[in-house]
Amino acid sequence: MERINKQYYHDMFLSALLVVKQKEDAEDLCQEILITLWEKKHLLQIANLKQYLCRCAYYGALKAYEHKKKTPQLDNMINEEFLLRLQDPEYDPEEEELEKEVRTLLLLQRVQEALCNQYGKKALEIFSRVKIDGEKQKDVAISLGLSVLTVETQIKKMMSHLRKELNNKN
Repeated sequence: MERINKQYYHDMFLSALLVVKQKEDAEDLCQEILITLWEKKHLLQIANLKQYLCRCAYYGALKAYEHKKKTPQLDNMINEEFLLRLQDPEYDPEEEELEKEVRTLLLLQRVQEALCNQYGKKALEIFSRVKIDGEKQKDVAISLGLSVLTVETQIKKMMSHLRKELNNKN
């Protein structure tokens, strides 16, 4: 197991990191895969161990991302984190950084709602993953089974819509 860890961990880690974008999440996922491999070592017959481990990491990361995406992250962040800060006896309402963060989160929530209403959930997912989560358009296209051109077109349409809305507000 130690040899497998030394030999394949880095490749697994990179496969997971490609999707989850968080070092800690990728590390956790790789450790879980190695533990599962150890627990099921007598049941598995693997022809190409490196390929198997990298695919486990990649698809495990996709599954984790899908699960994370299904939870209403933005609502949870606003409701839980902000309310906890409000309950803090040392909370200072004039803290500029906190107010800026809250305004940004609320604006982001409004943008997401407007885009979802205008373009649908799939388009919103594309926009969120590319513009908010920082994923590459190619990776989003592959994971959603779309062409890169479709993803690019959706992003352009939504960015154009947002520019028009911002110009109308000003």
